Amino acid sequence: MTNSELFNLMEKKAFELAKDEGLALKLIKRRPRAGTVGTCTYDGIISILIPSSPTMEERVKIQEVGRTIAHELAHLRHQGHGLNFWTYSMLLCMKLSIKLGIHIMPEKVMVSE
Repeated sequence: MTNSELFNLMEKKAFELAKDEGLALKLIKRRPRAGTVGTCTYDGIISILIPSSPTMEERVKIQEVGRTIAHELAHLRHQGHGLNFWTYSMLLCMKLSIKLGIHIMPEKVMVSE
């Protein structure tokens, strides 16, 4: 499976997860390079950095993309980076891992008030 196919699968599963969770995800935009890893608008648009080369090193980045998608999806329910946000983000990482059949390690939790 190519990276492009894996990312398409990840995008499909992210939309399934958003629907399961009642999140208003409208679009996942792909950026090949530059800028922040991911952003989310209040109207449900996620913009995410997605590498394009098909090396093994990029497989690790696929997990990073999954973690970023879970992070940005969590913002559709919880703004900011408080405890409720991080708890929900970790839950979404686990659910996305199950949907994709790969392990997505949750982010290091950094709670802000």
